[in-house]
Amino acid sequence: MKFNIKYLYLILGLIVVGLIGYFVVAREVDKSKTNRMPDDEIHKNLSQKQFQQMSKEIQAKIDSLKEVVKQNPNDTIALNHLGYFLLQEHKFDEAEMYFENLLKINPKRIDVLNVLAEMNFNLQKFDKSENYLKKLISLEKDNEVAQYNLGVVYLMQGKKAEAKKVWNDLVKKNPNSELSKMAKESMQALQ
Repeated sequence: MKFNIKYLYLILGLIVVGLIGYFVVAREVDKSKTNRMPDDEIHKNLSQKQFQQMSKEIQAKIDSLKEVVKQNPNDTIALNHLGYFLLQEHKFDEAEMYFENLLKINPKRIDVLNVLAEMNFNLQKFDKSENYLKKLISLEKDNEVAQYNLGVVYLMQGKKAEAKKVWNDLVKKNPNSELSKMAKESMQALQ
């Protein structure tokens, strides 16, 4: 069997991306514990005073939405907005709680399942990400993005056989799609 160096680079690339993601998320979680402005492209032109003002405005919206949800726990619009504002403030556990409440009311919200799967993947909570992706796929069996991402989650969990199976199924369903091509490359890299 001939070994192709590009697969080694692909595997190394996946490992590097995973490590970078881990360290970025860990740093963001640490930053969320303080009320300091992040040092990134989005915030670089804001003064600390502007950032604190924005943070106060977001917190006021969060407080207002919490009051709306308290008065009407079935208000899916308020639950959705509250979840997104909490994500913006890096309050991931609280955001997940409100998104979960929304899913109890409407378990077929693909957008919410997607957000929760991505958020938990970025937080290195692969079991949770896996569960959200499986729910999403059960609702949309032809969702190639969710299928590919489930393979990535399996790979991050060390479940290479499951990743390969998911990607293989994706390739069989739609062999000419862009995600199918990515799945083929990912499977080849596992060899």
